[in-house]
Amino acid sequence: MASNEALIGGAYAPHACLQRDSYGEVWLAHDAENRAVHLRIVPSEIEITAPARATLRSLVDNPIVHPALVEPFAFGTMEDGRNYLVADRVEGETLAQLLAREGRLQSHVALRIAADLADALRVLHERGACHGRLDPTRILVARNDETDSITVRLTDVALGVLVGDECSEERSTRPRIDLEVGFLSPELAAGEGPATPECDIWALGAILSRCVVGENPFEARSRARLIVETALRTVRPQNVDEDLADLIENCLAREPILRPAAAEVLTTIQAIQQRHGSTSESPAIPPKPTTRPSLLAVAGGVGALLAVMLVLPIRGKAPPTPTPLAHDLEAIAAHALAPAPTPVEPTPAPTIAAMPSEQPPTPAPPKPAPKKKPRKSEPDPFYGVTKPGF
Repeated sequence: MASNEALIGGAYAPHACLQRDSYGEVWLAHDAENRAVHLRIVPSEIEITAPARATLRSLVDNPIVHPALVEPFAFGTMEDGRNYLVADRVEGETLAQLLAREGRLQSHVALRIAADLADALRVLHERGACHGRLDPTRILVARNDETDSITVRLTDVALGVLVGDECSEERSTRPRIDLEVGFLSPELAAGEGPATPECDIWALGAILSRCVVGENPFEARSRARLIVETALRTVRPQNVDEDLADLIENCLAREPILRPAAAEVLTTIQAIQQRHGSTSESPAIPPKPTTRPSLLAVAGGVGALLAVMLVLPIRGKAPPTPTPLAHDLEAIAAHALAPAPTPVEPTPAPTIAAMPSEQPPTPAPPKPAPKKKPRKSEPDPFYGVTKPGF
């Protein structure tokens, strides 16, 4: 265990920074019993309000027992003014990583994940708390090959309660916030107040839309752009079940009061699952695709098999009557196996001594001129050239 000066809150020793995002840092740490914990440290400029502190104290002192919730069991303030949350360390693949690998999920798979999230949010909202910053990077999914099912875990619970209303231009333009902006509710992006349960319902609808459609419902890269996009259009996925499209559209209602509660979302999801014969034990996470043989390898194998069938007759059976295609192939094979023609020895090139001289031959004596001169209109043998050396 590290010295007391290196401990956070006098009990947690950080070892490695796992990630940095717009809400601070996540560290792998160990407590006094050498148990691995998830340590979230938020920037010092974020102050915990009195209502937020009361909510966090209630969650820590009276933890909620739910299989999909990874609740904080400690929080406090460091000497430099930064606040922190401590929760159990949970390993697994995030939903963001799964979607990056698969692109999109089948409807019954997405509904299976959304049902667990809605049930966890229902319990959390009944306690007067909320998540506040729900997005695919804070959802862990794990496949159980024996039961062909999955487990869903929600991390960074009550992060929105801890950070409160931290909508400022400097924080909203950080590069790492790109993945988070598309899942913020319009009122949270506009800084109209702290996180509420309705903000979680908006995020749940955006996550469900991302799973079944294959892309975020809003591709905004800043909070200001998100406010504009949500004001200009309504999201309703196409080519999906009508009830599922209605659910997503209701969750992404512009006015928070029009969004359903988490219990209503869960009831709707269960009704859709029952109508389509999908249960909680349905296969969830698709396995990683196996490597397929290349088309070139398959064509090469077929060509080799055809060549063997044509060249080597089947033992104990008469060769079949060749078809026109087989006959052509046999002719090509016979031509390829025929002996090469006898090479012709090339005639040696003449030596320099045997080559003719470069000097012009001695001209013959000129013949006597004809008695009659040719007419001027007739061209001479040099195509009209009358002067030698032209």
